[in-house]
Amino acid sequence: MRNIIFTAIGLMLLVIVGALAWKALRTTNKDSATRRPTTTIEVLEKKLHLGTFNISETRNGRFRIRNSGEKPLIILDAAASCNCTTLLWPRKPVSPGDTAVIQVTYTANERGRFAKTIDLYCNTSPSLTTLHIDGHIE
Repeated sequence: MRNIIFTAIGLMLLVIVGALAWKALRTTNKDSATRRPTTTIEVLEKKLHLGTFNISETRNGRFRIRNSGEKPLIILDAAASCNCTTLLWPRKPVSPGDTAVIQVTYTANERGRFAKTIDLYCNTSPSLTTLHIDGHIE
């Protein structure tokens, strides 16, 4: 019985340490944006309305962002608030004055209104820019 308890405690500690290490690794990668030369970002569409559509459909949309600074804009990561949203963004730096497009595909998994967020981590200050999508599923 003692062996089972010690094994369970050991496994829980291993899972906790692994989760903390994973979180630290992702945070370090995103925070590395602040060690690069920073620039500024202008979001041309901060909110995307996908309208009303059937649960069997997917909807596509796009956000346009502009590098309004003097250094290249680097999108280090883009993360959606759910697994129902997939993102495509430029992996190459965006030159000053140029515009980039973040492609969004939303696949519904339940009916009703939805509101989701997309977090962009860039070499800007602050490094986080949040975008919003919403709509209604029939």
